[in-house]
Amino acid sequence: MYVFSEPPEGIGQKSGPYANGMGECAIAALGLQAKSVISERMGPSNVFDVFVVTDNMAEDRAAALESIGFKVIRSDIGDIYSEQVTNVSTYYSHTSEVDALQKMRVCSMKIVAASLVDYDAVLYLDADMTIAGTKPAAFEMPQGVELMTQGPCCANAPLAAGVMLIRPNMTAYDDMRSMIQAGFSRRLGWGNRGLHIGPTRWPAINCSTSVKNTKWVDAYCKDPNTSRWDFVGAESDKGLFFAEYFIERASHKILATDSLDERHWWGPHKPWMKGRCANKDQAFWDSWHNVSRPAMRKRREVPFMSQCISSFDDAETHFQRCYASKQA
Repeated sequence: MYVFSEPPEGIGQKSGPYANGMGECAIAALGLQAKSVISERMGPSNVFDVFVVTDNMAEDRAAALESIGFKVIRSDIGDIYSEQVTNVSTYYSHTSEVDALQKMRVCSMKIVAASLVDYDAVLYLDADMTIAGTKPAAFEMPQGVELMTQGPCCANAPLAAGVMLIRPNMTAYDDMRSMIQAGFSRRLGWGNRGLHIGPTRWPAINCSTSVKNTKWVDAYCKDPNTSRWDFVGAESDKGLFFAEYFIERASHKILATDSLDERHWWGPHKPWMKGRCANKDQAFWDSWHNVSRPAMRKRREVPFMSQCISSFDDAETHFQRCYASKQA
């Protein structure tokens, strides 16, 4: 499952989140690649669908994604978030405040994964990630576990939210939705419930290092039972999933580190951005040629698919030129 929102005029890049300009094209390419790898490794007896949750994707682009087998879900979560989460500063330092808040708004739509109760499990992926391989354990959720994330994590937050395996449960979805409707504050967290982070729920934090002087861990390092929610992403996906699955439901577990082999181009720099030619980016272009491009060419009669192919081909040309000059 992916999330997407077209930002308001003049704000940020098309967010998947952080597709950085490619938007729906990045979701199409990466979704096809992920489905191919996972389906091959998990076998024909399992059924996999690719979902895209959006609040405002253009109808023609939604139809283009549906033409390659994706399912598009329209959600009002982003709108509720914008109405209720106000006057909250975000701590993302590599982008402007207004762009960061747009990212947080989009990330709040990840909770829709919990509502897909016709499925045994939902794998959420950020739209800047390729899947190189997986093991069946990646989709095995022990009894009583409803959320699995990578970790232990992290110096600036108690969980990572770029890869999440969720066991759908409508009660959990309804509760997270109600938290958004009730709003967020740094002092009392989601729904203003005053939930305590707790001394055992953030194992990767190290208050003896220089990170203790940063604003996202100060309160916790002084008192692990603080009701302040200052960690990075607390005002969006990380905070919502932490509140629901770490505290309210106590149904979280760390995903086995070797169960999912992924490459995550997190942050503002992506392989398809012109001028970008890091060695590790070749893996993306390999998957583009081997999986995504052939699948998209089968639907090249759809104008948007042809546009995506052209955009990625152009980006790859720039990559190869940049990479060649770098190696010279």
